[in-house]
Parts: sequence; structure tokens; C-alpha cells
Amino acid sequence: MSIINEKPFVFSASYKVFSNLQNYQSHGTQPPKNYISVNFNPTITIYGIPFTADLYIDSKQRDFKQNLNSFAFLFDINSLTKKIKSKLEEKKNSLIEEFKNKGEQELKKAITNAVHSLPGYMKVLSMFKNIGIWETFPKYTDYTVSGVKVKGLDFTFNPGLIYLQATGISNLDKIADSVFSRNLLATSLGVGEKDNSHWHFTFMKAYDNENSIDISKITSNLTPGENTILGFDNRLKLFGERFMVEGEANVSVTTRDKLAPKLNAGELPKIVEDLTNANTSSQFDFMYRTKSLINIPESKSNVEIEYKLIGPGFISYGNPGLSGKGKYNIKVKLDQELLEGKVRFTSSYEYRDNNVGGLNSVTTTSQKMDFKVNLKFEDAPSLMLRYIPVTDENDATIPGEYYKNNLDIFMMMSNLKYKTDGFIGNTTLFVTSTSGKDNKILDSNNYSLMDLTVNQNFSFKNIPFSINAGVSYNTKNSNNDKFNTTGLNLSGTYTFFEFWSNTIGVNYLKETDKNNKLSFSFSSGLPVWDFGDLFIIAEQNFYKEDIFKYGDNDDFVFTATLSKSF
Repeated sequence: MSIINEKPFVFSASYKVFSNLQNYQSHGTQPPKNYISVNFNPTITIYGIPFTADLYIDSKQRDFKQNLNSFAFLFDINSLTKKIKSKLEEKKNSLIEEFKNKGEQELKKAITNAVHSLPGYMKVLSMFKNIGIWETFPKYTDYTVSGVKVKGLDFTFNPGLIYLQATGISNLDKIADSVFSRNLLATSLGVGEKDNSHWHFTFMKAYDNENSIDISKITSNLTPGENTILGFDNRLKLFGERFMVEGEANVSVTTRDKLAPKLNAGELPKIVEDLTNANTSSQFDFMYRTKSLINIPESKSNVEIEYKLIGPGFISYGNPGLSGKGKYNIKVKLDQELLEGKVRFTSSYEYRDNNVGGLNSVTTTSQKMDFKVNLKFEDAPSLMLRYIPVTDENDATIPGEYYKNNLDIFMMMSNLKYKTDGFIGNTTLFVTSTSGKDNKILDSNNYSLMDLTVNQNFSFKNIPFSINAGVSYNTKNSNNDKFNTTGLNLSGTYTFFEFWSNTIGVNYLKETDKNNKLSFSFSSGLPVWDFGDLFIIAEQNFYKEDIFKYGDNDDFVFTATLSKSF
């Protein structure tokens, strides 16, 4: 008999409804003043197997943008795996107690029989790391597929050493006269789990459908493109967790216009011709990185070394934010704990070069150091000190084009917690100083900034009431501008009947000789019968200008969130 006895059918769900109402459109913002979104997550468990749906609907959806609304059907592998492990552990403990006076061989045999008693379908399903149907956001690596929405199927199958991940098929929806529909197919095959020692080969192809919109009606230079990536990533852990080395290398072939003339036969290697539709508009480039981690638990030391090179022509449709940002990067980091964790020191050095391949006439390099010390002693305020010097410099030889900039950032944060018979107090002090200097005689960008924030909180023990107060002061001095801003905030929170929490607050900001802003806010959270937990925020802002830019305005913002799990 199986050690897992489950009900044939169990239903659970959660939902969240969020709404925003305001009477004024903020400058520079695109979302409408009023909108609502709904997130619904039902879970159906059939004989111990959990299936979850994720439905999201947003009124900010617009025809000229990619679809915000989404639906996904997910198989909750983690829940199933945890359930199996928990049941096996319970059975193992009971067998150990049952066989404590018997031989070890009999115990091992009983444990093996318990494992074999698992239903076959659970054994197979537990080999999957994830299964997603319809709209998912797959993650392979940061340089191949990472976070783009894909409609179709995404799953990871990992029985023992074998690793297989596959994704497809729709990536972008068509938008009339501006965006082609796009398909994306990706797969990763290899040995080993992603988070442990492994070697995985990855292939991705994303291509626009040139027939999805009428090209003859397009007045811009929009053309249908295609992107293919072939590469691998690996990780090797040695000596337990003491040493780890990982690496990755990818080649991308990007066709800017699928309708451009074809290349002559034999101009490209056969494998490139088979995997891509490269033509006269195509380009290729590569990236690679390697990273090593050394952990010495005896001395509580950690050392990290990373080397990275991304070609300027390396493009991934699976991570559009990465494309066209060629760089060369070296980073070394040391993390050291002392005095049983009471003192922690972290330092790093990073070097960047923006002229990979020598395509730019001038090379700009950046060097960044980071030093941080954390002190945590009993009965004393915690203290964090951090210093970050950054230098940017180019190698221009023509007078007037040479540029060097030095940026220095200093941060300090201290926190003190204390308590009496009547209350618990918490005081936080945060200071930041930033200065920038360059070599320009005319039109220099020299400046200095200073920010000071003090926050105080009191929570009373005998009554459900807490007070929070803060003051901030920041200044800026530059060749073109000088100002200082003072901020004050005060809020109080009281909980009625142990479940109805209410907060009233006031906030004031004054920018010398320019403007001021006064805000009153009220928030409340309470359960609403069987409908769920309601949380509302109402805020009235009064913005006044001494120097006209946007104009005075008084705006009211109201948000409400209703959520429940059942």
C-alpha cells in the first residue's frame, strides 16, 4: 500500500483585486489615472498532485502595447516534491522506531520498500522541476532566455543526471503597423541540476512573422528579424561547498531583415546554414564569462572572482535588455567575518571597458572599489560604514576630448533598539555623501550631495499603538544649481479589536525657494466577512511652486486591495 494516501479532490484558491483612483495625472507618467487589476490563482489537487492556474487581468491594457493580461496553467512541482519528502521522512522515522530492536538489513529493506510503494505517476512527476502551460516567464541564463513572456509550454525534466528544459512557442503579439508577432523556441540539454554541478547546452531561436502585419503600410524602417543563440553553461562544485567554478559561452546570429538577399552557398559553415536563416543583413557575435567562488568556513572567508566579455554585436531576443551593450568586465570580491560575526568586512574591485572589439574611436574605462564594514555588538547600536570610489576615464588624445571623472560615495547607517516596561523603541540614522569631479575647465559637472535621515519608532506594550517620526535634510551644490530640501513626517498606528489596523500620517517637504509639498494620508486594513482582507490607502497632496515648472496642483489618490486565500 502506498505511504501517501490523499483525498481524490481538493480545491484551494487565492485572489487579489487592486484598484487605483486619482483626480490628477502625474507629469511624465503613462498609466491612466484610474485602473484596476485582478489576480486569481486556483489550485486543484487530484490524488496529491497540485495543479495551479494564474490569471491576471489589468485595465491598463492598450491595443498599441504588448498584452498585460495573462493566463498560465502550472504544475506545482515543489509542493509535490515537498509532500513526498515529508511523507517519506515520516515513514522512515516510524520504521526506525519499529525496527530499533531488529537488524540493520531489515530496516534498510523496509525503507526501500517504502520508497518503492510510491505511486508510479508521482515518481515520474517528481522528476519534473516545473511545468508551465500557456503564458510563462522561463529562465535559462541571463544571456540567453531570461524573463520574457512565452505563450505555449515550458518545462524542466531532471531524472537523475539527465537535464532537459524546453520552451515555446509565441513571444510577442502583433501590433498593427508597429510590431511583428514573434515566436521563440528554446531548449537546454545536459547533465546535472541547475543549482549544482552541471554541464548544459542551450539553443534558442526567436523569429518574427513577416506576414503578421502589412509591411506595405509601414512608413518606418521596421523589418522582420531573427535571432539564434547556441552555447553552454556549466558549474563544478568541489570539496563540498568550499570551491565552485562556473562558466558560460554563447554565440548569437542576428538577422535584422529576414527579407534581405540571401548569401551565396558555402559562405557560411554548414551548421550555421542549418540553424539560422542568415543573409546579407545578418551579424554574429559572442559572449563568455567565468566565475570562481572560494569558501573557507574555518575562517568564515569568501572570495569571488568573475571575468566577463560581451561582444557589442551579441543580441538575445530572450533578454532584450542585454542586447547591444558590449563590455569587458573583471570583478574581485572578498567577504570576511570576524569575532563570531560581530564584525563583517566586504571589499570588491571592478574594472569595465566599453570598447570590446575596438569599434569605438575612444575607449572609456571604469574602475570601481567598494569597502563596507558592519559592526553588530550586543547592547550597542549597529553600525554600517561604506565607501565607494569610482573613476571613469577615456583614452582620447585630442585636446578637449579627454575626459576623467571621479565619483566618491560615503554611507553610514546606525540602528539602536531598546525597550522599557512600557514601550519598544527603534532609532535609525542614515547619512550619505556624494561628490563628483571632472577634468573639464568649462562646463564641468562638479557637484556634491549630502543626505541625512533620522527615523524614530515607538511601539507601546500595553496598548496597540505605535508612533513613527522622521526628519530628513539633503543639499546639492553644483555649478548650475544649489538647493536644500527639508522633510518631516509623523504617523500613528492603532489597532482596534486586535484585527482592524489604522494609520494616520502627515508628510511635509520643502525645497528652498522652489516648491513645497504637504501630504495627509490614511490607511486601514481589516477582514471583510468572508470576502477577504481589505487594505485601503487615501492620500491628499498639496503641491505648491515658487518657481513655475508644472504649476500648483492638489491631487487625491485612493487605492484599495482585496485579497484572500481559501
